[in-house]
Amino acid sequence: MTPAATGGSAPPKRPREIRGQRPPVYILRHRESGRVLASRCRLAQTFWARLRGWIGHRPGRGEALWLRPCAAVHTIGMEAAIDVVLLGRCGEVRRVLVALPPGRLVGGPGVTEVCELPAGTAAGIAPGDHLDRAPSRGAHPLDERPG
Repeated sequence: MTPAATGGSAPPKRPREIRGQRPPVYILRHRESGRVLASRCRLAQTFWARLRGWIGHRPGRGEALWLRPCAAVHTIGMEAAIDVVLLGRCGEVRRVLVALPPGRLVGGPGVTEVCELPAGTAAGIAPGDHLDRAPSRGAHPLDERPG
């Protein structure tokens, strides 16, 4: 019998990040300088993954979190300052906040995606620059879809 036939409802599908499957991993690069910003960039595409972000986790060297879609982020509940790069379409940098302290909320006009990095990593990135993601080993080809 189906859940509807018994008067119940089907359990909601849980997002991939929660079901135990590892989200895809990317290499994050600053296009203008060629500098690798992170070798372990994770993509957060679900509401819960974006809401949680790095709460309860101190980002380490080489880590990044790419939130998509996303127009604003918060650092409420964070343990330490982080760098936040606000992006428009096609990975164009709109605004860079270096060492954003805990307890803040930021966004901006035209922001469609956000990249969070350990404090100090975004130094040298300026509005108008671009960030590029490339699949790392183990990333599924369908995970690299145009935004």
